[in-house]
Amino acid sequence: PMDLSFRDYVLAMKAFEASDTVRQDLAYWQTRLAQAPGGPQLPRPLVPGTAHRSRLERRLPAAAWQALKARAGDWGVSPTALVLGLFTETLRQWSAEPAFTLVLTHFNRPPLHPQMRELVGPTISSLLYVVQASGDTNLRALIRRAGGLASPVLTCGGDWPFSPWALPVPAGLRALCW
Repeated sequence: PMDLSFRDYVLAMKAFEASDTVRQDLAYWQTRLAQAPGGPQLPRPLVPGTAHRSRLERRLPAAAWQALKARAGDWGVSPTALVLGLFTETLRQWSAEPAFTLVLTHFNRPPLHPQMRELVGPTISSLLYVVQASGDTNLRALIRRAGGLASPVLTCGGDWPFSPWALPVPAGLRALCW
């Protein structure tokens, strides 16, 4: 049986939001976010109003996934960082500006309780991931750089070298990471 409820989680997050840590983090990130670039400037249709959205969904065959994981290991990044790096470099090829910010989602399950990972409820938060301009054309170097920058977001560890800001809770991710 679960000793932890989603209500407990929400109350703990609300209490944390009132802390000095959050106030300090909020001031820091508001300054950083004011300097962050906007989203990628992607091409628009030539005739306004003619664009339509479609959801793309693809599955990677198991053998391809194993090869991707092996490549990530060879390059010293996680598979998630490799996929994020490939995605950002693809967007960069299409974007009018080489620097842009992406909104990433993540499960926000800080170690508040031993059963936190088993909790059922909407614990998804958003992170802003700043993609810096780079003159590097070597894909491996770009991915390793992106992997190094993404690592704190993807693993919730270390000092944050870029501008992730968790919304709506908790504001002080650094204090709550696994």
